[in-house]
Amino acid sequence: MELRQKTNDELFVLYDDVLQSDFFSHFVARNEGQFPVVEIEISLFDDENKLLAIHRESVLGVHEEFHIKTGMLNEGKYQLVGTYRPISSNQVLQTLLPFKVNLASKKGEIFVLPEEMIYQIGTA
Repeated sequence: MELRQKTNDELFVLYDDVLQSDFFSHFVARNEGQFPVVEIEISLFDDENKLLAIHRESVLGVHEEFHIKTGMLNEGKYQLVGTYRPISSNQVLQTLLPFKVNLASKKGEIFVLPEEMIYQIGTA
């Protein structure tokens, strides 16, 4: 799945790569927009909205990415929340990825069952 930014700061999604349930050792945050983004914050919450981890980057250029290691998670529901701002805008954008972790596991990996991504637009 790609997240792209239109010139008027609206987002649209290309479904060329649907998120599948599979084993993962980490998550990847990637800028698929046409402009750099700033003030990137990726947070991991459990099903009780308790903050488990946070990763911040100052700037993420077009097609740049960074990896987020969560460590081993227990079976349950979680949510990754990405907050960022296009360099040319004061709008704060947010992407939420709720997911479940299954007991099935491999060494150093967790089985992730992603749910539908949610995109939100706000103002700084």
